[in-house]
Amino acid sequence: MKNNCCGGYSLPSSNNTDKVLLEQIKREVKELLETTEAKLLCQSKKIDETMVYIKNNLSNAIRDLLNSMDHSGELDDIITEAISSSITILESKLSEVYDVAEFGAIGDGFTDDSSAINTALATNLNDNKVIKFQNKVYGAKGTIRLYSNTVIDLNNATIKDIETNYNDINRDSAGLRFMNNVTSVSQPGYGALKNILVKNGTFEGCKCGVLFALFHGENIEFNNVTFSNCCMGTHIFDLGGCKNIRFINCKFSGCSLPSDLTYREMIQPDYAHYRGLPYWGNELNYAYDELPTVDLLVEGCLFEKGNGNTYPNAIGTHGSLEGKHTNIVIRNNIFRDSTYSAIRIPRVENLYIQDNVFINCNPNGAERSFIWLEQGYANGQGTSNKNILIEDNIIKTELDNMNIIFFKVWGDNLAENYHRDIVVRNNMYHGTYSSTLSGADFIQMGNVKDVIVESNIVNKAKNFIWCIGGNAVTKGLSVISNRMIDCRTFIGKPSTATLNNRIAKNNSWESNGSITYKINNLYEVLYSSQGQGSGNISLNSGINNFDYILVATGGIGNNTYSTVAVYPFDIDNGFRPGEDTYNVLTATGNTIINIASETTINIQSTNDLVRKIIGVKIL
Repeated sequence: MKNNCCGGYSLPSSNNTDKVLLEQIKREVKELLETTEAKLLCQSKKIDETMVYIKNNLSNAIRDLLNSMDHSGELDDIITEAISSSITILESKLSEVYDVAEFGAIGDGFTDDSSAINTALATNLNDNKVIKFQNKVYGAKGTIRLYSNTVIDLNNATIKDIETNYNDINRDSAGLRFMNNVTSVSQPGYGALKNILVKNGTFEGCKCGVLFALFHGENIEFNNVTFSNCCMGTHIFDLGGCKNIRFINCKFSGCSLPSDLTYREMIQPDYAHYRGLPYWGNELNYAYDELPTVDLLVEGCLFEKGNGNTYPNAIGTHGSLEGKHTNIVIRNNIFRDSTYSAIRIPRVENLYIQDNVFINCNPNGAERSFIWLEQGYANGQGTSNKNILIEDNIIKTELDNMNIIFFKVWGDNLAENYHRDIVVRNNMYHGTYSSTLSGADFIQMGNVKDVIVESNIVNKAKNFIWCIGGNAVTKGLSVISNRMIDCRTFIGKPSTATLNNRIAKNNSWESNGSITYKINNLYEVLYSSQGQGSGNISLNSGINNFDYILVATGGIGNNTYSTVAVYPFDIDNGFRPGEDTYNVLTATGNTIINIASETTINIQSTNDLVRKIIGVKIL
């Protein structure tokens, strides 16, 4: 709830009549309908959304009073009447809809209509306006400038790039591109270009490096728009320091040319920085302030190869500066046939990936991932990605040679830069692991902290979770109520990785249609080395924090690796430091260890080197 608009009114006294209250509500509703967000909602005739917006922004005083009185029905009537009136007023203001044909657009698919479209968009700059197309194919090339407070109603039209002189991966290519008007690029802060709705049509075969270069854009929506074979140079959309950008029910279908570039994204949340947006003009005119992109919504969209060439990434970025991209919501979309990652974003906070379907990324045999959260660097320093929710997604690979990790997150190796506060929940994954196919991991992670993996159903993954090596650390991992079917390994890691403070509870492991066992424990690696044959071992935590320990000895290369559980003599009271000595079987003999103290184990003799001591607590 907000109270940023209508806080100047006071509560009616107990002697005031309902009429006074209702008049006060009307005043607040009228004031709220003057806000930009409400105007845009009214323009789009989104009655339900406008109703919610009005109710959520009434002053606290009015809301509190309404909660104590029976005025819900009257309030709805007042708001509905006010919204209807506002729509009528807006329509009267926008009654002069501009058809591009009035400015000379032909729409035969061959004639260059760029000049006519530019002239139409530049008409009546001080007013809200609707620029309308007919159900035709409009040829265009070069730069088309965008202006604030504009509805572009394509009306099932197609805007087709007719440029023949172009150069792949050249931002100065002569292909079609849409971008800010000249004045707006010199304005710092969000909102230099604002309040734009593009709806109901198609952009086809665009050959420029970037189709839409939006700089400091705010409150811009693309609704029911198809982008067919548009991603040629680097991106379809480059969002340079933008806010409140929405893609609703859009279709992104293929690239103009084949490419193996890993940094080509259909939608790129970017910074307002000269390295990302030096587009087509004197870059000294740009108000570069390095703002990140915030409040991005991608909902109900389809990303696919289509009839064109495959695309590397659907949504993502490959550069990083000081700020973080924040509040990114990606939900109810379908991602199919990307060649690198469907979603790839470094330096992000509050990322929500929900209710999507991921099908058949095709990394040509290399292990890539559907979702990849990299470490972003600024001025040589890493930073953590925070508050990540990956929930209710369906992930499927349909080809036998697909090695696709669902979720990969790898942070900086400094503790303060670990990725943290990550939840992976209620996802369904179907991989390709078998006795003859290597398959891929459901999750790979390293240098992360406070991760919850809960209630996922994972079929045919090589490893349910793999903790990445290179001295990477995973801390605070909770694995709860997951169902694993025909997977190779529950949680695995190389010797160079560290996994601490793991909880596993109510997980099931199934093979050939039946549950073979449940996994319920907490374990922590108390000691790890390349092998020790004598002397004292220092443990990372007190041994009596655990119900038993695992002693790992030997080596994989010579087939002597062995892990044996060691329980206290006194189950009820735990290990007895200074008293307990154990004879542990190894591959070629035994190891004699003594519990010297809470945090020290002494190796008295061994036939195989001691590699690890792992503490296990039964939950």
